[in-house]
Amino acid sequence: MNLHTDINVLMNHLLNRGILPASSKVMNQMIGTTDCKVFTIGVNDEPKYILKLDEPRHLS
Repeated sequence: MNLHTDINVLMNHLLNRGILPASSKVMNQMIGTTDCKVFTIGVNDEPKYILKLDEPRHLS
């Protein structure tokens, strides 16, 4: 996946594989690095996870 991947496509992928609970949803997009996207994922309307999308070279 890349940074241009739609967050809804990614969420469906994580939900369909049981990685995230069914009640998970994106709460908001946070500010990350210039190229990065950072999202708060809530479960039952409570913030639970942080999802960060970044280029592989920045994560290594």
